[in-house]
Amino acid sequence: HQTPLYNKIDSSEASLTKAFEDEAQMKAADTYQRERADSLNALESYVYDSREKLDEYGKLKEFVTDDVRVQILEDLEVAEGWIYSEEAEEAAKSTFVEKKDALFAKIGPIQARYLESENRPVYIDRLKETILKYKVQLDQTIPADRVCGRFGLV
Repeated sequence: HQTPLYNKIDSSEASLTKAFEDEAQMKAADTYQRERADSLNALESYVYDSREKLDEYGKLKEFVTDDVRVQILEDLEVAEGWIYSEEAEEAAKSTFVEKKDALFAKIGPIQARYLESENRPVYIDRLKETILKYKVQLDQTIPADRVCGRFGLV
């Protein structure tokens, strides 16, 4: 006696439509769970990365007052505790995104000040180059013997 390798499948149009709908729902659920996990991981990474940058030896420390820095570090501690809580296990993807956005609202301006400080020498050099180009252009356009005083022409 042989066992069939597959059961007879109902191939009616309604049955096939239902199977396709079920598959689409399963794909959507899988996608949501993957995106939810990615959002949780992004929040967790942001918490750890931000704490490292704001700690006593972090690169953002000098761009924020100590009071604000301490408060943000406390917020990061609370967020980390929440990430490993039962509440977070049941939380929706949007909750992770909201929590990360709330932390970014506090930390983002500090990061912007840091980046501005890091890029300032480059911007100053570019400004100097631009000023020099205009000075050369001006020197070539107006003969030196026609220049009088600060900006006047003779």
